[in-house]
Amino acid sequence: MNNQEQHLEKLIEETALRINKADSAAIFDGVYDWDMYHDAPIQVMVVMKEPYDEIDENGNGFGGGWYITKDCFGKDDAWKNRSWQPLIYILYGLFNGKRYEEMDYIRDDRSMADVLRSIAYINTNKMPALTQTNDSELQANYEIWKPVLLEQIEIFNPQVILFANTFKLYKMDLVGESCQPTSISPNGSVHVYVSNGRILLDAYHPNQKTYGHSIYVNEIIDAIRNALNN
Repeated sequence: MNNQEQHLEKLIEETALRINKADSAAIFDGVYDWDMYHDAPIQVMVVMKEPYDEIDENGNGFGGGWYITKDCFGKDDAWKNRSWQPLIYILYGLFNGKRYEEMDYIRDDRSMADVLRSIAYINTNKMPALTQTNDSELQANYEIWKPVLLEQIEIFNPQVILFANTFKLYKMDLVGESCQPTSISPNGSVHVYVSNGRILLDAYHPNQKTYGHSIYVNEIIDAIRNALNN
């Protein structure tokens, strides 16, 4: 872990302590491996909503104290996570010049999941939550975690940020509320913004049910490629 990663870990720990949730610690995120991230063909950050761990007898989330990236992305069964599967197709296709229909099924080529080790992956709320997100609570948690989140974006400095139904939280701080997308995908699943040379994608959560996998994956891949080529 380099100095910048240690700095971010400290910020996360300090913010979690201020929340003062006795039975929980933060669930850390960021990169699996700093060098693998920087050596990737494109530096991509994925911005999710919130993690979960254990659920107590009152239906509240608790636990934490571990890393999503370092503890999970290196496991042989990472490909089984249903929220990560569409991300794997997107990233594998993006890094290897393929579209959804040109790729193997992950279950037939589980090594495809290795692409998760080459991205930055952050949650907006970093405390253990529930599997279903309350939007008003997430907005409040964004305000709590905003200094950390903006610092993560600054330090990881991605070329592309894929917001998984989270862009509305960040829009004011990153592009301004009145900013309009530079392009919209054919089926409307992705709105693309460009700010300070960085590509920002306002997309659905990867576990969405509105579009089939092929449309969801291909529209994000195409949106990134088109934005990079403009």
